[in-house]
Amino acid sequence: MNMDPAAPETATIKVTIDTGSVATDDGQMGQTLTGYAWLNSGSFPTATFTSDEIVSTGEGTYDALGTLTIKDIAMPMTLPFTLKVDGDTAKAQGGSTLERQDYKIGSDVDEETLDGTVKVAFDLVAKKS
Repeated sequence: MNMDPAAPETATIKVTIDTGSVATDDGQMGQTLTGYAWLNSGSFPTATFTSDEIVSTGEGTYDALGTLTIKDIAMPMTLPFTLKVDGDTAKAQGGSTLERQDYKIGSDVDEETLDGTVKVAFDLVAKKS
């Protein structure tokens, strides 16, 4: 993330997520989620979110308008977040939702068995370099 809160229109965001890093309280479910029918981490080891359009929505709140790519399927996503800067430290928190079927995640499981809407959330701390 490269962002000056005084000029969010100049910001860029690129986040890479290791799809094999899924963690749950159930080890068997974690293995299932990284498998072929779900995130298919063997063939698609990363997912990405990129944005070069950040819009201020209020004091310390923003929307990142970008693209989420999972399993080589790219879809637009708006990612609302807050940003607090204290000296050389910035803290960002936010999240959104996605439809797992849009990305062919668990396509063999219907929405009566497992909700099709997945919450995505993040909480990160960055130091100015």
